[in-house]
Amino acid sequence: MIVFSILGFTSIILSGGIFYLTGLYDTWYFYFIPILLLPIIYVLLFGLYIAALWFFSLFLSMKKEIKKPNSFYYFFIRQTCFGLLILFRARIHKTNLDLLPKKRCLIITNHQSNFDPMIPVYYAKNHPLICVTKPENMNIPILGKFLHNAGFIPINRENNFEGIKAITKATSYIKDDLSSIYICPEGTRNKGEGLLEFHAGSFKIAYKAKCPIVITSLRNTRKIAKNFPFKRTHVYYDVLKVLEYEDYKDKSTQEISDYAKELILNQINIGEK
Repeated sequence: MIVFSILGFTSIILSGGIFYLTGLYDTWYFYFIPILLLPIIYVLLFGLYIAALWFFSLFLSMKKEIKKPNSFYYFFIRQTCFGLLILFRARIHKTNLDLLPKKRCLIITNHQSNFDPMIPVYYAKNHPLICVTKPENMNIPILGKFLHNAGFIPINRENNFEGIKAITKATSYIKDDLSSIYICPEGTRNKGEGLLEFHAGSFKIAYKAKCPIVITSLRNTRKIAKNFPFKRTHVYYDVLKVLEYEDYKDKSTQEISDYAKELILNQINIGEK
């Protein structure tokens, strides 16, 4: 990714420059210094990047209604997703990403942790990939303002009117060729085994937009924060099935929901054996 490639390159230059300017290269047993400095400088630069985003967020409004995705704000969200996955030492193993359609679609996964949306957002072929998310995420410092202004869609599942409004907006994004949509049908993080009940209404977005449904699964994302900083986490992101509109148009949302849940559950169970 662009921003973090720049940060990495700058880290190499600075660590090498410090090593050279301090004259440590004259002593062979100081040769480990640049290797030690590199991650430290990278983390400091990442901190400066976050500080810059915070400063910029002070001038962003949460009151303006966003009618379509904004690629400028989405760029920084995607860059930050990539940076956080790297920083938290998550190694992503992908399968069947070649099945991801190039046209606008609905992407669904199970929901294990706050890291979940970062992976589809980073690996989606057709950007932007706008997330349908819980309203509380819009209150997260710095991030919330970027999510709002990028066009991310909060959904209040406790309020039917607000839920319908969010689904209608997500549908229009796809139909108007503005973005693909990502949603977790479980609705909230599953902190236990298996899967929570899927909200069948999540699939109404695809029915109304007549777009492909991409069923994907995530494994091990809940371990990322637990393993950090001493252990790398191997995360598995698998595209399980792509359903074209013709494949599901005669089925109910509940039938599609049950089918998607079974596919994901089977994949999770295979991975845990």
